[in-house]
Amino acid sequence: MSLIIAIPTPEGFVLSSDTAQAVGQFREQTSKVFRLNDRIAWSGTGDLSLVQRVQQLLTGAQDSPVSLREIAPQLANMIKVGVKELLAADFRTEVYLSNFNAVTQLHRADFVFVEWSNTPTILHLNVLGSPVWVTERPFFI
Repeated sequence: MSLIIAIPTPEGFVLSSDTAQAVGQFREQTSKVFRLNDRIAWSGTGDLSLVQRVQQLLTGAQDSPVSLREIAPQLANMIKVGVKELLAADFRTEVYLSNFNAVTQLHRADFVFVEWSNTPTILHLNVLGSPVWVTERPFFI
């Protein structure tokens, strides 16, 4: 289980995560906080294959000068694309096809994006790509 915390401050934000990564019985230390551009950073927790796929999809958006509010719909779509790709490759999908809740549990993940421009902005996107804007308070998952 991963922990991500985003704390807004008057001067910017703190985005932090644990560094433990587990794949099966293998454990390693890795960074889970990434830079999208000069103002936006992000982190993901949950299914490692989904977090890595979203990271690959975000490569094309790196260093784009857009704001978090402008790019939020694209970020949500990238998460949905990543989930669809993983579900298409996962043999368990067919078994759970008639059970929406079971299908959504196959690749669980949460993503936090933070931006500093004039004020700190925090965006939480879940595995369904549903946005939750967090203002003026810390956020953790």
